[in-house]
Amino acid sequence: KIQLASLFASQGRYAEAENTLAALLRHPTLDSIYRTIVLARRCIILEQWGKNKQATEVRRELQSEYAELIAENPSGRQFVDRVLTQPEKLLLGLADS
Repeated sequence: KIQLASLFASQGRYAEAENTLAALLRHPTLDSIYRTIVLARRCIILEQWGKNKQATEVRRELQSEYAELIAENPSGRQFVDRVLTQPEKLLLGLADS
């Protein structure tokens, strides 16, 4: 579903991409690693779509989720860091200082 949302976004189908990711976030068994990745993708798509207020809200949620990964699941954080590019992490406020 994450890849499907990326495909939709690459085609300019931002509403479909956003709906796909929002549905994933409602999934009761989504673990924190994938939740972090979905939030990151959702934030990027909202930025591309020009939904800046929503993107800001999602970015805050993402940064909180990412901080929890750092504290509670270092290997999960490493996985997320391998999935996201450095420019994405900078955009999302997740880059190491």
